[in-house]
Amino acid sequence: MRFLYFGNLHPFSQLLLLAFVGVASMLFFFLLSSVLAVPLFGVPFGSLQPDMENIPYLKFSQAFQSVGMFVAPAFAAAWLFSDAETNRIPTYLNLRKDLNLKTFGRVTLVLLASIPLIGVLGKYNAALNLPESFNALETSLKTMEDAARKITEMFLITDSSVAFAVNLLIVALIPAVGEELFFRGTVQRIFLSWFKNPHIAILVASAVFSFIHFQFYGFVPRMVLGMVFGYMFFCSKNIWYPIIAHFLNNAIGVTAYFYYDELKNSTFGGQFDSTDTTVSLNELAFALLCAAVVVALLLRLRKVHALSEDENPKIEASI
Repeated sequence: MRFLYFGNLHPFSQLLLLAFVGVASMLFFFLLSSVLAVPLFGVPFGSLQPDMENIPYLKFSQAFQSVGMFVAPAFAAAWLFSDAETNRIPTYLNLRKDLNLKTFGRVTLVLLASIPLIGVLGKYNAALNLPESFNALETSLKTMEDAARKITEMFLITDSSVAFAVNLLIVALIPAVGEELFFRGTVQRIFLSWFKNPHIAILVASAVFSFIHFQFYGFVPRMVLGMVFGYMFFCSKNIWYPIIAHFLNNAIGVTAYFYYDELKNSTFGGQFDSTDTTVSLNELAFALLCAAVVVALLLRLRKVHALSEDENPKIEASI
């Protein structure tokens, strides 16, 4: 057995170690990005108040932040918590190569079917009001979310195809890879070893996934989206499928912002209003129908891959 192996630790201790690794990784990548930003963008070393008008630097910093918070800690955890002598990191993270077109189609349909449900939940969540005694907190939360929305718009609204490609990389691809490796490949796995119940593990990991984004008025839809990704992982036993679905979800948003000027002047664009929190009966009925479709597709995905594993017993279902 190799020297640094923490796979026998209690899951709670593994979570604490993962948090420590995550903080250390964030600090390292912050320092690295600060050093590189000096010659590249003329930003003072270690600046904690970056110029909000310097969009290239903000994107550069965002990319390093995503890698430091999620990608690097996930790979570090896979190395620390697995004891296989060969191929241990890919095995731990379920980075399997047995991708197939039918499963890709199924996870794509699951994602598309979940969008109406996520939209309705988002409206209900956005309409929540805290009790009067928490007015100060509610004002603070809304101010934070308004600031985050403005930064998102600064990032994504562009008419440059090069900037669009960069946004796909920084906002869609890197977060999809990092967050799935971290939350599904690592955190969900640890919770599963702790609770011994996949549904509880997926629920708790998804709640952590949503909480870490620090957006109260988007907490519920993001948690449900995390559960969709979590069940994709659990049913397929392959981390690439939730990564693909997560990327497609992010890419839809990036693409919508790229065509925002066209959308807002169209009939569809008149409904493209994130401040509208009213839900019609038809919207609710359609969202519930879509939820049923999502469940049916996930059950089918689980059945197909269970049969595949029975036919290929050498394949390790490690989640």
